[in-house]
Amino acid sequence: MYSYIVPCIIGFVFIVALLKKIDIVNEFTVGAKEGIKTAVSLLPILICIFLSISVFKASGAMDLFVYLFKPLAKIINIPSEVSPLVLMRPISGSGSLVLFTQLIEKYKPDTYIGRLAAVMTSSNETTLYTMSVYGSAAAIKKTGKAMIIALTCDIMSVIFASIATNIVF
Repeated sequence: MYSYIVPCIIGFVFIVALLKKIDIVNEFTVGAKEGIKTAVSLLPILICIFLSISVFKASGAMDLFVYLFKPLAKIINIPSEVSPLVLMRPISGSGSLVLFTQLIEKYKPDTYIGRLAAVMTSSNETTLYTMSVYGSAAAIKKTGKAMIIALTCDIMSVIFASIATNIVF
């Protein structure tokens, strides 16, 4: 049943385009050109983000964060092994998935650490990445208030992920 959804949508688009006499090939090529322009304009910000993440890890700043976060993490019942994930998730989706995979491989999925890491990974957004990429693409200059709200939501998602994991598991 579900395997027919995408072909049906594509067929629907073709039928509507034919009825409205829209040149599908031309519209597709125009869209592809715009997509390439957008991708090229986003390249510098993506390079900056990935370089910053690499420097952050290599400089030992991640380890310093884990050390400074330990007292607070203990209060909200977050093991120190999961602390790097707390920091990485708002910054980089791929970076946080690597950390998540390492946690699952080391501690297994049926442990508290594995379950908490799974809930945390699935309960928040790559906020800094999303704000910088989409803000740059839309040429938005003032993102300060939105960033504060988004990071507050990330903090709340970490707290509630810990609470939910404790209640459910």
